[in-house]
Amino acid sequence: VPVESINIRKDRTDFLFVGTLYKKKGLDVLISSFYEASKRVKDMPFLHIVGKGPEREDIEKQVRELGLQEKVIFHGPIYDEKELCKLFEKSVLCISPNQAGLSVPKSMGYGVAFVTRKDAGTGGEITHIGNGETGVLYDKDSDLIEIMVESINTPEKYISIGISAYDYYNANATPKHMANGALNAIYYAMNH
Repeated sequence: VPVESINIRKDRTDFLFVGTLYKKKGLDVLISSFYEASKRVKDMPFLHIVGKGPEREDIEKQVRELGLQEKVIFHGPIYDEKELCKLFEKSVLCISPNQAGLSVPKSMGYGVAFVTRKDAGTGGEITHIGNGETGVLYDKDSDLIEIMVESINTPEKYISIGISAYDYYNANATPKHMANGALNAIYYAMNH
């Protein structure tokens, strides 16, 4: 998953979701957790939602019903990597409650801690996440609220996880690493 070069800032505060807006991804959980966290902190950051999909209308309705229109920003799909980079640069967490797909290495490549449930659906990308080291895996929905609150009150911990994720990405998960892995698998299959 290619990324732009990034300056990992220490003043990151926002939350980010990147992907297709499907029900199974748990966007409703993300919004309700964001709402619960907002009741416990004095200065709530923004939640940026990047993507399109069948769930957008329902999520926008939930945002309105909870009075979060000023804090939850729907960007639609962003295909320009430079524009996406700007959102990652100001985000402390990239969150997808029930799905750990290609946004995992993308997030790592931008030095942002990826947060998802331990039992999230995945194409294998979740294996890149070392809990508390290169990302955050949690058990239940209430844990997500705690993670959000903690990242607002003590962002240094999550910025540090993001830096470790960035180092991991560069050592293990760049497009070159993925291509070499595929080639090695093909070579193995042809010779065994």
